[in-house]
Amino acid sequence: MGERLDETMNRTTEVGMSKDEDRLKEKKVPRRIPYDSWINSQLSIARHYGGCKVNGKTYKLDRKCKAEANGKYKPDLVEVV
Repeated sequence: MGERLDETMNRTTEVGMSKDEDRLKEKKVPRRIPYDSWINSQLSIARHYGGCKVNGKTYKLDRKCKAEANGKYKPDLVEVV
């Protein structure tokens, strides 16, 4: 009988954990700071270091950003999640 009780408790725990896992699976959309906003501010130091830290959150240059038609690369700063 003790084994059945343990199995029941494990199932309850697994069900509870699956709900939490579902919440964690929801993708958090990282914040983006557009190029035109950060390039002419104190955040422009990010272009030399590849990123910066603002209010405890780390932002990196978006390396996947496409170059414009004139060939200039204007990456956004993206929050590291």
